[in-house]
Amino acid sequence: ARTPIKADKRSRMNEADVPAQQFTLRGNAIEAEFELIQQAQRLLARAPRLALKLVAQHETRFPRGELVPEREVIAIEALWTSEQRQAARTRAQTFLQRFPTSNYQNKVRALLKEVER
Repeated sequence: ARTPIKADKRSRMNEADVPAQQFTLRGNAIEAEFELIQQAQRLLARAPRLALKLVAQHETRFPRGELVPEREVIAIEALWTSEQRQAARTRAQTFLQRFPTSNYQNKVRALLKEVER
């Protein structure tokens, strides 16, 4: 008599496992993205050039991340604070076009008005 071949449980993926694994990977990415943005935000007032370096790092690591609008607002503020007015203006104008429904629209418009003075 033949004995049935049992599938190795370690080699089989349950359909329910896939979303859980994706969620875990996605969760780690969001956590890393959030931490980077949070660090840039903390540095904004006292070290805007360092905040810009973190923004550039975020652009490289998370080009289409969940926190791109937040990154752009930090970049605009850091450019303004570090006396890079033209770059701040350009980035603010791009932001307004790229994120027309963002909750940051009013803040960016206010920054843009300051830059244009």
